[in-house]
Amino acid sequence: MYQAFVNTFNAMVENKEYFIEKWKKELKSENVLVRYKAKQFMGILADAEKVEEFDVIMFLGLLRKMGRR
Repeated sequence: MYQAFVNTFNAMVENKEYFIEKWKKELKSENVLVRYKAKQFMGILADAEKVEEFDVIMFLGLLRKMGRR
């Protein structure tokens, strides 16, 4: 599970332009939660760098952001 998180996070960082453009489209949603989450994830990826190993603090922080409603 740890390596899967690292691989997925790094793939998102490597393709951050794609994801940021995708989330920019979500900013036009009528759903306030969708707009809020898109803005959060854009902020996370904007300055993100690839990680070498699992970081429990980052992992739990991302889970918290994903789960808030």
